[in-house]
Amino acid sequence: MSAPASRPSAFSFLRLFWIAVATVAGCTVLLAVVLPLSCGSIRGSKVLQGMSNGRQVWAAARLDDPAHAAYPATMPVATATAYFTELVRAGSLKESDLRILAGPRHPMAQTVAALSEQNIAFTVYRIGPDDPPQTIFLVSKPGVFAPLDPGFFSRWFDNQPERRVVVHKDGSTKAHKVSEPLESLGPLPRAVPPTLLP
Repeated sequence: MSAPASRPSAFSFLRLFWIAVATVAGCTVLLAVVLPLSCGSIRGSKVLQGMSNGRQVWAAARLDDPAHAAYPATMPVATATAYFTELVRAGSLKESDLRILAGPRHPMAQTVAALSEQNIAFTVYRIGPDDPPQTIFLVSKPGVFAPLDPGFFSRWFDNQPERRVVVHKDGSTKAHKVSEPLESLGPLPRAVPPTLLP
């Protein structure tokens, strides 16, 4: 007697189909959990980098040492670009450190001669030696730390409010929601214009 011939299982295709459905569903759930976390952490790291850069600009201006501080109100500069060029010329800021002026939407200038408004991610305010310690010195420009590019993923998963980095005369650096009025964060002197007006 010969052994009965084995028949292929009728349920193998159905099992394969359900395994594929379960795999796709598992990947979808995993993406739904990971994407919001990654979008928020990417922007959070950019805000932290902006806070660090703002603090380094404050240190380059030597505002902690009133005798040698480069206050924008006391320097003969008409624009923010001229202010940072003067910091490089005085040796407070190295040309190789122009990266601290850059931000996510403001590329780094390679040289002082190439420095322009597009390379500076901060608005500089005309603080002087007589201003109180909580006077605002630097604020990140609007849109620097906005949600990620308006693509599919950021539209659905990056719903955190836009932040702005604020550096005070005393060196304290914080990230605030853009919805908070700037005047509520400290005394606000007149801004140094990014470029000369015609």
